Amino acid sequence: EIVGVSSGATATTSADPTEVTGGGVLHVLAHDATNDILYVQVLKGTMCADEDTLYYGGTNLATADHTDYVVAETGVEALTAYDISKTAPYIGVSTGTAIIGAPGVGIDNLKLNSSDKVLPLGETTLISPPLTVTNTLTGLVSGDQVLVAPTDGTTTDANGDPTVGAAWFTIKTTLDGAAETTVEVNEDLADSKIDAFLPSSGYIDIVRDDGAVTTIAYSAYSGAGDTFTITSTDFSTNNATAGNYCFVYQMHLTTALVGATETSAIVNSIIGSTPDSGTIRIVNDDGFHIRHPYSAYNDGTETFTITSYDFSGDGLNEQASIGSGVYVTYIDKSSGTSENFVAVYDNDLELTITVRDGAEPIKEDKRRWTFTNTNASLGVTRISDT
Repeated sequence: EIVGVSSGATATTSADPTEVTGGGVLHVLAHDATNDILYVQVLKGTMCADEDTLYYGGTNLATADHTDYVVAETGVEALTAYDISKTAPYIGVSTGTAIIGAPGVGIDNLKLNSSDKVLPLGETTLISPPLTVTNTLTGLVSGDQVLVAPTDGTTTDANGDPTVGAAWFTIKTTLDGAAETTVEVNEDLADSKIDAFLPSSGYIDIVRDDGAVTTIAYSAYSGAGDTFTITSTDFSTNNATAGNYCFVYQMHLTTALVGATETSAIVNSIIGSTPDSGTIRIVNDDGFHIRHPYSAYNDGTETFTITSYDFSGDGLNEQASIGSGVYVTYIDKSSGTSENFVAVYDNDLELTITVRDGAEPIKEDKRRWTFTNTNASLGVTRISDT
């Protein structure tokens, strides 16, 4: 701050004081330490002159230590005026439905939509905000149990219902050898929805004849032959007969969860359009699909930050080995009258919606839904089951 205004303090002097006029407040923009030049902007008052004393104001002028100062010795440059072009408005250009911002213009992100474009300082390429999409379920009542989970959009489970969290297949050729390396299925793996859902490599769960489920790594799948190429596995003493089910989850663990206070779940690849926070289900080694809230995820490390959970016991606390299934649940709760989930749109998602109500029994409402690039609403079908 440049000295000038009265501070309100009192003092005894040897002569009548003389009021000092002028002064102001300067905002430091940059410091050229090599040439000892300070670049400033006048916020209040007037620009200082040569050999004026400039007192340090800090970030709060009311509490600043004014004993700290510098002297503007020489070379105070006159202010430079800049004219704004009348042909290219400073704020940018409006298309009527969207704004195309001028270089460096900042706009409140809450006021922007995916049709708008802004140009960061120092960049030459316009960027657009992400497209945020809201999907809403209506017609719910308090106590409804609601689950919105991914599906491949084509296959069905053992009851003929849309699958939840995984793509289900039936084995075409019995697996009974000591070193089986392929699994042939009846479904069309070249189907566009199935192909979009399946990881290029991952893990497949195969139901053997005694009901046990074996998780086996696959290195590839072929839409031409409807086959998975798996790690050599012995089925000679416990077959997987043609017609048995096998399934592939949306994601799988790449690091086992075995500790008493696990807070991270690392997967093969976090899919597009995953909400910033929400819930995932992890299938543990006892087959339980445990719900885990996550507060964030990291695309670079493919890691979900989950609420601390004990994986060191049995049953609901059983460990989850490498290859265990993981899937996002977009709604996974006991509801109110309506529920929604919000996600940044990266790609379409095939979903299965399941609504149950035990307080006022209704028949389970289970059906497919597609998350697209537009907001959508779906009403629940309520059929009494008393």
